[in-house]
Amino acid sequence: MKKSALTEFSNPRSTGIIAINLDADDELIGAKLTDGKQMIFLASHEGQAILFRETDVRAMGRSAGGVNGMDLDKEDYVVSMDAVQRILKSLPRNAKRPRKTSRSSRTRTSRTR
Repeated sequence: MKKSALTEFSNPRSTGIIAINLDADDELIGAKLTDGKQMIFLASHEGQAILFRETDVRAMGRSAGGVNGMDLDKEDYVVSMDAVQRILKSLPRNAKRPRKTSRSSRTRTSRTR
């Protein structure tokens, strides 16, 4: 998953703008425009799900690859994402937060076949 400021896309070129660098076997699941205070929901093919604050993910430049949104088994992959209104005043202190990963392990959060 990746969070970028909208200002990163304010001067488009006729040839387009690179928004994210993906590995060849990765696939974009979705993109959402938010107010910066949403909750992010991710769901996997095998039925795992996670809900976390958008503020827990730092903004990155256009060419960055993103962070690992959830830990998955090798055969599992993310099938859906959504940004929802904040429904909780706070998450438990021991709630998992997205973590930065190496480029090779990011494929686990994208759909690969």
